[in-house]
Amino acid sequence: MHMNLSQLLEQFKAPPKGYGEVSFFRWHGDTITKEKLSWILQQLTEHHIEGLQINYCHGDKGGLQYGLTMESDPKPLSDEWWGLVGRFMQECKQHGISISLSDYTRGAPGQGFFVDEVLSQHPEFKGQLLQRDGDTIAPKTVEYTLNPMAKGVGAAIADEFYGDFERHFAGECGSGINYFFSDELNFNIRGNLWCDDFAQEFKERKGYDIAPKLMALFEDIGDETPKIRLDYYDVVVQLSEEGYFKPVYDWHQKRGMIFGCDHGGRGKDITEFGDYFRTMRWNQGPGNDQPRLASDLIKTKVSASIAHLYKRPRVWLEGFYSSGWQTSSADVADATFRNFALGHNLLSLHGLYYSTHGSMWEWAPPCNHYHMPYWSEMDSFLECTERLSYLLAQGVHCCDVAIVYPVADTEADVQRGKESTACAFETAHMLYSNHIDFDFIDFESIANSEIKDKELHISGEKYKIVIIPSMAAVRFCMIEKLAQLAEQGGIVLALGTPPAESDRIGRNDPVLNSLVAKLRCISQADCIDAIKGSFVQDFETDSSNAYFIHRKIGDSELCFLYGIDYGARCSFRATGKPVTAWAVMKLWEQGKLDLLDPVSRYIPSFAQQTVGERRRENTQEMTIHHLLSMTSGLTYGGTDSVTCRETQALFEKIVQKLHTESPMTTMEVAQQLAEIPLAFTPGSHWCYGTSADILGAVVEVAAQKSMRDYLREELFLPLGMADTDFFVPPQKQSRLAGICEAEPNGLRAYTYEHLGISDKLQKSPAFVSGGAGLFSTIDDYARFAQMLMQKGSFEGRRYLTEHTAEYFTKEGQTDDLRRDMIDNFQWMRGYNYGNLMRKCENPYQCAMRSNSEEYGWDGWLGTVFMNDPKTETTFLFMQQVAGSGLNACARRIKNALWQGLPWPRDFAR
Repeated sequence: MHMNLSQLLEQFKAPPKGYGEVSFFRWHGDTITKEKLSWILQQLTEHHIEGLQINYCHGDKGGLQYGLTMESDPKPLSDEWWGLVGRFMQECKQHGISISLSDYTRGAPGQGFFVDEVLSQHPEFKGQLLQRDGDTIAPKTVEYTLNPMAKGVGAAIADEFYGDFERHFAGECGSGINYFFSDELNFNIRGNLWCDDFAQEFKERKGYDIAPKLMALFEDIGDETPKIRLDYYDVVVQLSEEGYFKPVYDWHQKRGMIFGCDHGGRGKDITEFGDYFRTMRWNQGPGNDQPRLASDLIKTKVSASIAHLYKRPRVWLEGFYSSGWQTSSADVADATFRNFALGHNLLSLHGLYYSTHGSMWEWAPPCNHYHMPYWSEMDSFLECTERLSYLLAQGVHCCDVAIVYPVADTEADVQRGKESTACAFETAHMLYSNHIDFDFIDFESIANSEIKDKELHISGEKYKIVIIPSMAAVRFCMIEKLAQLAEQGGIVLALGTPPAESDRIGRNDPVLNSLVAKLRCISQADCIDAIKGSFVQDFETDSSNAYFIHRKIGDSELCFLYGIDYGARCSFRATGKPVTAWAVMKLWEQGKLDLLDPVSRYIPSFAQQTVGERRRENTQEMTIHHLLSMTSGLTYGGTDSVTCRETQALFEKIVQKLHTESPMTTMEVAQQLAEIPLAFTPGSHWCYGTSADILGAVVEVAAQKSMRDYLREELFLPLGMADTDFFVPPQKQSRLAGICEAEPNGLRAYTYEHLGISDKLQKSPAFVSGGAGLFSTIDDYARFAQMLMQKGSFEGRRYLTEHTAEYFTKEGQTDDLRRDMIDNFQWMRGYNYGNLMRKCENPYQCAMRSNSEEYGWDGWLGTVFMNDPKTETTFLFMQQVAGSGLNACARRIKNALWQGLPWPRDFAR
């Protein structure tokens, strides 16, 4: 569903049902009674809990996977138990809470529950394993195992376990029972699996007979070996998906339920179940645990990547068992936010204890719920996570880099696969620590993707770079698509060992080699430099800790950041015109210029200006006040008038000379602007143009030093704006925020050289524009804004007299010029303009919610500054989108934030 920002904010304030916490409710420690359950339910209400998943623990005796389920009263799945669960479910429904049962301790062969029951009814579902005896290879049935490839096995398991709930509680699956969770699934078998019809299925899918080639699974039989192994394991995974994983998924999907998981390898054991990525896509909520307040990058990124690429709605977080009774509410909040910023959006706190039985019983403590002394305060935290869960489940994830999940290399050679897996995971850590987000990606997603604009497009993701992590063996369909991406200008980095074998013919394949030759083969150590030199990052900070995620929701861009160090800076480009106007105000105050001075006093060539297409004589000499009010007759490009045409030609000349030995200076640009005919006689109309750029040259003459030096000495350094300048030195380039450009289908990285300003200017420019090119940070610009808010004073030092500050922030146009301004910019209705800033005069006419006397301005790159003296509020919004200014996104956010401002306000609540 397409959602605009207003709708999203409304839903964020009050999310629909389905995003609260799903507690792991441990029915141990005492006899389970309906009275105690009712009492516990009362403790949980109004705490934004969505579901209660009944859990049991295991002892240390019996069972094949781990100890058998501990005894409980009533016995699980007994008639008394079903009756108790049914009454509790109906009571929970009155509070909007669903219930379910975890398969933990019960969902594996040899544990004495539903899997063993299915095996007793269907002995053909037992696992088979190929075994070698000399030159003979034959399958052997293994007791107490489950074969995921067996036809019908998944449907039988779903019916035996999940179907039992449907039979007891008709119509409740998808209502009173909304979630099921598979915990540490284990078939008790892995390796060279077999089933009775495997040979037939293999021949139908791969086109040749596997039987005479089975020795290749046990030893290298030549160049064909990698192909045979890759084909064999591909069929194993396909049959496992069809036999077990997809039928269980379909059972839940048909009933509108969320099926989640946390399995043993958590994505780090890449060939668990044959292919962890491909098999775990058959969960509505792929997930993992994070014990002891952890936020393991790899576990979460694997789960989240599966959800991103297969459009699964949720990413399940099981947190944070065994963190101990000393765990504070702050600990839980911190761990949750870290994991949400990595990609989770469904929270299950591991501990909700029925009883601690006088502190004598506990399971992986603590209880995170009503046993904690801070439980009465937890409602606000769980409301927060509910809202975040909703928000982070909307739209599509955005990142620029995909790392191939290196299953194929392990399938072809187990030992070598350990190296490619280590390379993939090490590279993932390198990327994230350098503030580069990524997804893991499977070969099928790559093969099914589209290539557009030098990017790999799949499921809403748009990858600029694909990394192959030291994989000697690959799927041929994947490498074909990646070679096409490279041919079309995309970037494919093969780290370490390049691909040399595939499922086409195996090794020594000239076709494969020709495709690999189109990729960029580099060392893992060079990976970060190669990536950072290829695109502008979404996000950059000098913080040592940063958790972040970017999603696109309708027309809105959502960035969730957490853990930034206090005092750390994130660089943005800022709006510079108010700073230029401040310099003029300061020089006026110092008696070094007068606002009614003709510009020609400072730049003599302005004495000979002409007006219009016929270049008639100018009868009203331009003044500094005309420049400050945008009534000078100067324009930017954009129309077919002589003024715009010649101004645009000058811009192009500035850029052409930018990287030469003689770039145009501030004064040279001003002198050449003086030669361009004015669009109108100064003072007769209003038009947004190069007036502020001329002021840069005026400041230099009046101050007898460059505008950069004057601002640094008088404003930037004393005010503490240490990261504000007209260039970004090399040591700070890593903190420079990227710029995007809006396109019909989203945003793309944007590079520019405009008005003599480069997007990565690393040294002091010859042309210091008074209207563009100032680099700053949120923190720096906030100091400037607060100085203006405090009428020229900040932290005990005065930067303007109070009278000058009042004039600076309040002076505006006459009525006729204001009408001109509105004709130029319809969104300026209700505002006036003066001293290079917008000033609110009539809030009832404004296109956004404002108070009278509010002032500010906006930069070309979406950098928005507003001060509201009535509420003493500063609004700084930096989108980093070219050509955006005060666009709809900024206005919507301003409107939403305005609603929470303190009194007084001009509008009634």
